[in-house]
Amino acid sequence: MIDPVLQGSPQWIICLLMIGSGVLWCRVAIMLEKNVKADRRQKRMSNNMRHSRSRDNNPCLQESEASRKCMDENLYNRDACSYYFLKYKKCRKFWHEIMIQRRVDGVNPNMPPAEERKRILESLESMPY
Repeated sequence: MIDPVLQGSPQWIICLLMIGSGVLWCRVAIMLEKNVKADRRQKRMSNNMRHSRSRDNNPCLQESEASRKCMDENLYNRDACSYYFLKYKKCRKFWHEIMIQRRVDGVNPNMPPAEERKRILESLESMPY
């Protein structure tokens, strides 16, 4: 039986030693360096994910979510979602060109805010992607 205080705790290693006919349990308290690094990596990844899911930072959020939803619905069959991938790729290419032009023109921020992107799309005759 596992000590309820230790159960599920990543800081403890529980070992079972067979000595002759008897069983000896030992508990060793150690801080696992891998777990600490993994927690930091997970936090960094969640910050990156939060950044990419922000409408201000990601102009192609709608296309990204549509392709992700398609993958979920089609059991990750990439061939079934190629339309959504192409649309996302065209979106990224379009906004990347806008960013480069703004950088050349010295306009900050390089990526236009969400309101300005909406105005840019409305000024075009048709959707570029």
